[in-house]
Amino acid sequence: MNDDEVRARIYDVTIRSGRPPLVAELGGADVVESLQRLAAGRVIVLRDEIVMAAPFSAVVTPFLVESAGMTYFGNCIWDALGIPAMLHRDAEIRTSCGRSIRVGGSPCGTQRTGERRRKRSMRWITCSASSD
Repeated sequence: MNDDEVRARIYDVTIRSGRPPLVAELGGADVVESLQRLAAGRVIVLRDEIVMAAPFSAVVTPFLVESAGMTYFGNCIWDALGIPAMLHRDAEIRTSCGRSIRVGGSPCGTQRTGERRRKRSMRWITCSASSD
């Protein structure tokens, strides 16, 4: 497989399974060389395995995206918002904020109780994939 085919296979597996594939799932030594080139070009992040194929994360993050019965993780809020766009379908994004901000008029993030801060529960943000 050439680099474009390997990249397409990574995203195909990720979209169908909710996580980037293991290196062994992709093939032999020629695939490892391709993965190294893709990592050098910052297309993926490769440790022993693929840990990121933007906007998807192979590890659990605070940016959970649910769409069509599948669960994905974004690397950051921007990646989480990019997942429904890449999938061309609606999604729900669950995350917790690190700062006190308002989303849709309701508080999100941290609340102060005296000098102590505590995080609020997860908030839902609904993203629409419509092209209107």
